[in-house]
Amino acid sequence: MSESQRGGSIAPRRWPLAGVPAGPFNGVKLGLALVLLGDTLQAVVVNRLAPSAAVQLALLGGYGFGGMGWVVLAVWRILRQFRRGTN
Repeated sequence: MSESQRGGSIAPRRWPLAGVPAGPFNGVKLGLALVLLGDTLQAVVVNRLAPSAAVQLALLGGYGFGGMGWVVLAVWRILRQFRRGTN
């Protein structure tokens, strides 16, 4: 299909799924994805096993705050490296 047949679109024909260039925050992004996946799985398990809503909230909140703390510390370490110039 030519560009004139596509209506003059400048969009690429093939969208790269993993076309993110290597960067210092890629590890943080992967960690965040794992935390979110773990939280989703934990929500399913806790919903079935926890005896009350308060226990569910405590478990999910604790995991969420732990994951948030990990992400904040990881970003803080990377920014500290950049400030020192040791990237």
